[in-house]
Amino acid sequence: MGTLLSFILVGSLTFGQAESDTELDHTQDSIGDKSLHWTLQAEIQSENSSPPKTQRQKHLEMFARAYYPGRSGQIMLVPVEGEMVLEPDDRQYRFMHGSPWTYDAKIPLVFFGPRFIRQGLWMEPVVQQDIAPTLASMLDLSKPASMTGRALSTALLETNSLPRAILLVVLDGMRSDYLDRYTSEMPTITRLRHDGSSFENTRVNYLPTLTSVGHATIVTGADPKIHGIAANTMFDHVSGRSTGAYPDYSPANLMALTLGDLWNLRTHGRSVIIAQGTTARAT
Repeated sequence: MGTLLSFILVGSLTFGQAESDTELDHTQDSIGDKSLHWTLQAEIQSENSSPPKTQRQKHLEMFARAYYPGRSGQIMLVPVEGEMVLEPDDRQYRFMHGSPWTYDAKIPLVFFGPRFIRQGLWMEPVVQQDIAPTLASMLDLSKPASMTGRALSTALLETNSLPRAILLVVLDGMRSDYLDRYTSEMPTITRLRHDGSSFENTRVNYLPTLTSVGHATIVTGADPKIHGIAANTMFDHVSGRSTGAYPDYSPANLMALTLGDLWNLRTHGRSVIIAQGTTARAT
């Protein structure tokens, strides 16, 4: 995944087309590049190789927030900032990504919707888990116990109306600095950011920062340790083999209700819910 850009468009509007960076996901099975430096996050580390205690503790807490017994690995890797763990001589360019560093963990977040969303640029700390509770608040839905995030009341205008439609757009690999670097190339996104609520201090607070984990966190408002999607490729303790997040497009691995599920229950099946993605893990 790397970075995820989330746009939430509320009401009735026209949304311009935008493209995201292409991502390659594959679980790393072996490490062959001996010249590559990496830091092993484990309970036992030597004095010379371990990062500062505060940084190490932060990484451990991020891993713990996404640890799901029977699916997560037992050894967690954090590459040195700016580097990746590669598999040599692989034609598919397999690599391990999803780090705690800014280029992976700092993400843009924009809400837009006349009559529903307040215009402004906000610096309060925000995480992906806050998106679903915010949208649930707009739909007057009760927050389920599985949601660990909070509603971002800063972005919401007071109204007695419910939005007719909500469009959630996630651009995989869209780094936060792209919004400023490529302003002229993205006029629609630039306008939505300027006229809506833009949260400039949004970060991913779990590891690994991968596509399937991020999308599941956004739509459920839950930590990965609760919703169960811990990686793009997970371990199936029943079969003893690796498996994708959604094998055969089944949602069986998702252990928390999504915002769409909650709205479908609220409307007794009369709601119209559409999801589209390039791969199962992104949908």
